[in-house]
Amino acid sequence: SEAMILDDFFQHWPEAEHFVIKPIEIGLSDSEATGRLLTRGREDDNENAIKNRLSEFQEFVLPVIDYFKKDGRLLSVDGERSVDDVYQSVVKVLGLS
Repeated sequence: SEAMILDDFFQHWPEAEHFVIKPIEIGLSDSEATGRLLTRGREDDNENAIKNRLSEFQEFVLPVIDYFKKDGRLLSVDGERSVDDVYQSVVKVLGLS
């Protein structure tokens, strides 16, 4: 079978409901996300821009996550760990290992 990862692709649940089969939430605290973004070195990664992105995430993406939680399809992974550990967790929850 084929698999595809769409990072933040669906921001409204009506779109997601028809296309997403195995949604994965990679959980990351706002403070950890902010810290990681600030160390990327991109010009648009500043405190104000990050705060706006997190606000949009809470407004638009959290309802999609809640929808899939209630639906019973949401898979969750702890994103506070290393990239390799998160990758291995995603592989495992998808049953690809």
